[in-house]
Amino acid sequence: MITIYYRNSCLSSRKAINWLNDHHIPYRKCSIDCVSSEDLSYMLRLTENGIDDIVKSTKRCTEDLHRKILRLQQMHFNEAVVYLSENAELLQTPLIVDHNKFLVGYHSENIRQFAPRYYRMSSIFLHQYKRQN
Repeated sequence: MITIYYRNSCLSSRKAINWLNDHHIPYRKCSIDCVSSEDLSYMLRLTENGIDDIVKSTKRCTEDLHRKILRLQQMHFNEAVVYLSENAELLQTPLIVDHNKFLVGYHSENIRQFAPRYYRMSSIFLHQYKRQN
């Protein structure tokens, strides 16, 4: 089952949840503050760039968050994962994960990977049909 780690104040989180609801896709909703180090480790195995893929950018954050991110960058992997689970404000949202799929943020094209195959195929067919007519 899909799990979405969200933040109430995050527009991208709301868009992702709305998309899942609109497409009748079952999911489990968890506050980003409840993410465990085990869940983070699993998600990080599905990333291309590891921790950098899930941590907020230092360009658009407060001085306090910036200091925490710099501290995080000095840590070993296991220590960093525990630190992130205890400092979830450093994480981007939403984090959407299923067995072997992972998405950070809301991207209208990329979130389609969580739709059932038959839905994706019918959407492609419909799009091609509309272009031809």
